[in-house]
Formats: sequence, C-alpha cells, structure tokens
Amino acid sequence: MTKIYDKKTRDIMIAAMHKRTKISCERLVQDTINNCTISVIQNYIKKNYMKNTQKWALWARQHSPLLLQVTSTNLLESYHSELKSSTSSLHGLIGTPMSHFTLSLLLIIHLFTYFIFLFYLFVIFTYIMHVYNNFNNKSLKKIYLFYMLS
Repeated sequence: MTKIYDKKTRDIMIAAMHKRTKISCERLVQDTINNCTISVIQNYIKKNYMKNTQKWALWARQHSPLLLQVTSTNLLESYHSELKSSTSSLHGLIGTPMSHFTLSLLLIIHLFTYFIFLFYLFVIFTYIMHVYNNFNNKSLKKIYLFYMLS
C-alpha cells in the first residue's frame, strides 16, 4: 500500500482490509475510490485492489480459524511480486535490463552445473555397477539391483 500515499485514503483501505464481510469490504473500497481526490490513486485502487479482494481482505479467511490468525499482507505482496516477475523477466534486481553478455554467462553457468550433475551421476552409476559385478550370487545381484533402482 505504499503507492497509496494519501494518508486518509490509506487508512480507509486498511479498514477495508480488516472487514469481515465481502459486501462491507467492497463497499468501503468503492467509497474510497469515490472519495479520493487523487486520480492516480483512484486508478491504482481500481486496478490492483477492487477486483481481487479475496486475495488480500480478511473476509476471505472467515472459513478457516487458522487463516483468521494471519492478518498480514504477505499474500498481496506475493501477488504483486509474481506480477512483476512475470511481466519483466529480462530485468535484474535493480530494474535495468540484463545485457546479452549477462544472459549468456547465466546460460553457461547453468550448463556447467548440469554437466557436473551428469558427471556425478556417471560416477555413482559406475560405482553401483562395480559393486554389482563383484557379486557372485545371482539372487544377491537381483536384490542389490532392486534396492538400488527403487
């Protein structure tokens, strides 16, 4: 709610967040939009809060006593984070686009770790086959393979 910088509007939105019924929450959000004098904040509330009250308001948690204990806005923060990350996949931590060099370097690092993983699998498989070949009894070989492959 940091983008709702008008204190009166933010206080009303916080009150809407703590409403226990959907109707009263949506009515209070609509009243906030109608009474807000700053059009940027009005549009922001319409876009990000009006249509999805079930993701951030207390009324949506009435069915579960456990969820009633959670009164933070982590779900809303998570929703905005996912929204930002899905719309700007080529942006770094600061918000500037990553260069082709950085993306290439990340690809090389991922490929390198993948090949290290494959090498470790090869080493483990070689060890398993070495132990398997040292068994003389066929039933022991079957038991060993069963446990190693399951």
